[in-house]
Amino acid sequence: MPYAQQTKFNKSALLFLATLFIVIGSLFVQMPAWLRIIIIVVTLGTFMFLRRGFVYFAQGASYLKMGQDEKAIEKLKASVKAGVGNEQKIAIGTVLIQKNHTSEGIAILKDVLKKNPGREDLNRAKIGLSMGLWKDGDASGAIDMLESVLDAGYGDNNLYVNLTTYLLADGRIEKAKKIIARADELEIDVPGYVDNKGWYAIMTGRWNKAAEIYDRLINVENAVFPEAYLHGAQVEVHKKEYENAMTYLGWGLTKTYPATCTVSKGYMENLFKGLENPVTRKAFAQSMEDNKDLVACGKPFDGLKLIKDYDGPAFVVREQVVREEEEDDDRMPDTELDEND
Repeated sequence: MPYAQQTKFNKSALLFLATLFIVIGSLFVQMPAWLRIIIIVVTLGTFMFLRRGFVYFAQGASYLKMGQDEKAIEKLKASVKAGVGNEQKIAIGTVLIQKNHTSEGIAILKDVLKKNPGREDLNRAKIGLSMGLWKDGDASGAIDMLESVLDAGYGDNNLYVNLTTYLLADGRIEKAKKIIARADELEIDVPGYVDNKGWYAIMTGRWNKAAEIYDRLINVENAVFPEAYLHGAQVEVHKKEYENAMTYLGWGLTKTYPATCTVSKGYMENLFKGLENPVTRKAFAQSMEDNKDLVACGKPFDGLKLIKDYDGPAFVVREQVVREEEEDDDRMPDTELDEND
């Protein structure tokens, strides 16, 4: 355990032990019952006040898991004001960026960096901050930040997922190729990274490889993020399997779209509409094919002008067969707020 984290643990442990010592001690020292009650109440109240930041943090984490984002964000912001450690601040800053509170998330992460954190916290904060920069349109800044982390000898799943995402979205194919090769040497195999390998295969015209990747991600692993379904649909369009493409898009529309997602739900809906209408289907599919690099990162392309209202029979998307346990997508930095934070 790094020194900074060990120090934080010791302070927390000392506070807890002191509280425990006073409470238990009051039970064995002869004194009036009313005085014992006052001592215990005041001691526990002081402990809770000093640790209120972590209480808010736990409440925020609970609300996030229940999908109550507004309440979660309120509690997480309160936890930062009340005082929590760097690990919690990094998780909170990252969550705020993903929930479209970008400026506040960036401010929290920058504050962590100003306080000379340990190596692990330093690099995790930079990875989270890169998301904010990228979301604000500073792709070069985001890429430079992650490359500096990588050059310093640090690299985890989140770094490789984010860096390859930024490079591919920015059209830096050759640099993405090098980072992918480096990640492959480390045998990184999380779904978000595998998707980016499929994205790279699409951009370089290796459709058979892409088909293999998306069959695994969608039909075997049931990816939980929309980008996999967008890219899988592109492969099916290339194969002229338009019903499969619409099915993948339909499944993708049921997924969660964080603020840092490379594609919007509206974009996916437009692709579905363009393929659903038999009048425009072939021309729209050809435009998707001709503009595969733009489509792959959710950017506008000429084919969107072909979309027309369609009053015919709606295409019915068959239900996706989902495994009992879905893997963590690891497309974005870990924002699972738990006891490890």
